Amino acid sequence: MICPSIRYLPMNLEKKGYLVDSLYDGKEAVSKILENDYDLVLIDWMLPYKDGVSIIKEVRQNDYVKPLILLTARSEQEDIIKGLEAGADDYLTKPFQSAVLIARIEAHLRRHHKHFLDEIKFEDVMMNTKNREVTIDDHVIVLTKVEYDLLKMFMEHPKEAVSRETLLQSIWGFQYDGDTRIVDVHVFKLKGKLKESRVSFKSVRGVGYKLVKKMTKSYLKVVLMGVVTLLLCYFNKAYSLYIMLLFIFVCAINAYQLESHYQRMGRFFKEKRIMK
Repeated sequence: MICPSIRYLPMNLEKKGYLVDSLYDGKEAVSKILENDYDLVLIDWMLPYKDGVSIIKEVRQNDYVKPLILLTARSEQEDIIKGLEAGADDYLTKPFQSAVLIARIEAHLRRHHKHFLDEIKFEDVMMNTKNREVTIDDHVIVLTKVEYDLLKMFMEHPKEAVSRETLLQSIWGFQYDGDTRIVDVHVFKLKGKLKESRVSFKSVRGVGYKLVKKMTKSYLKVVLMGVVTLLLCYFNKAYSLYIMLLFIFVCAINAYQLESHYQRMGRFFKEKRIMK
């Protein structure tokens, strides 16, 4: 990745399981790209010593065939044409949402038949992207094409707010006009199909939704007991120490039961390996 003006990008990409190599100027960019077997390269247009378009032209002249995505604040039509004609596979104007960039990256990786992540897991929900199958603790959940694509978008960005605009562009292919309820309807349906899982959707006011871990009954029980304990301690100060010890004991029992439950389920995680 050669993007000096977007220094948060490496960290965000690494959080998604990407292996990232970063450069902050164009001096050694061409040799670095040609020497390493990168699956995809992000290049900023404005770079010290050598601009992004010149780098793209040079690596293409050396028969480099991997995807190159040009990132820039230039949004004029002639600039887009110039970048694509230089050899860029895609052109993304700033500012942009990380979800949109990730979607573009994965689209290009699929197109170039690279080693792509076959399974995505969040809590007890497993998605097999190869056969488009979704399971909850090995129990298959039947989803429509739209529901599957919608869930995939959220599972690729767990605990992150994904805007309605991004979802409409990625899933339905049209702009958000601020009035349509199509996203809300499908999220509601998807939430119903995942009701037996440990995940749920949280509405983010003015933005969209995010996929989160559902509060378990054990957790709610502990919170309720904590409130009751505080009230008892307040009104019965003479027995507050005994009440607190009892609360800690009950919490320990709940934690042990929860851990045993997870162990029985045999949960596992498959390491992401998407790009380098």
